[in-house]
Amino acid sequence: MAYTAARSMGRTALDQIQAERRCRTWPDAAFRPCCPRRVGSFRAMSAHRASPAQPWPGWSTSRAARAACGKHLVRIGELIPALLYMHVLDRRDLAAAHAARRQDFIDTQVGGLALECRDDLLQTAAVLDAIALCHGRGSHLPRPYTDESLDRAPWGVELRTDASDLASDLVRHDHEHGTSTTGDIPAALDEDCTDADRDAVRAYACREWIASQERLP
Repeated sequence: MAYTAARSMGRTALDQIQAERRCRTWPDAAFRPCCPRRVGSFRAMSAHRASPAQPWPGWSTSRAARAACGKHLVRIGELIPALLYMHVLDRRDLAAAHAARRQDFIDTQVGGLALECRDDLLQTAAVLDAIALCHGRGSHLPRPYTDESLDRAPWGVELRTDASDLASDLVRHDHEHGTSTTGDIPAALDEDCTDADRDAVRAYACREWIASQERLP
């Protein structure tokens, strides 16, 4: 029931993500992958009214997360199930194309994913950063990573580290392609990065994502 409710709460985000995805044409009906259930058919399993303080039933966000994302934490709650669902659909389509030995469809799928890379980085970085903020602010794992440091890392430290690594990928992408909206791009992380460097790329990713939300009608 919790999974179904999450899918229902994520339907608005999923609608938008699907609308933003490039339409895929499958001229061969025998090859066309099975269509997922229509998003609009997801039924709400809860009367919960999402808010920045509680995007999902039972998930109370931290002050740090609310300070960083504000009203957009509701959107974060929608994105979590939507991104997971779209990830599965993308992999399913690639697997179907591979099984049918249709290299043309594989090339189309991969090309579409490449064009959507920036959106995927931005949305996922925002989600991961918000979850990390719910575990508070603090240190990150030092580079280079080792099996021992990963095994001993508290959950919050590992989350903050993952969030900063993903935010750094967004930073690197924006430096390379000039796709920043807010400007003032920090440096991407290197092996000598500090906690301040990690905080900077996370703040940049959050700023970029909020700017993208403010542009929505």
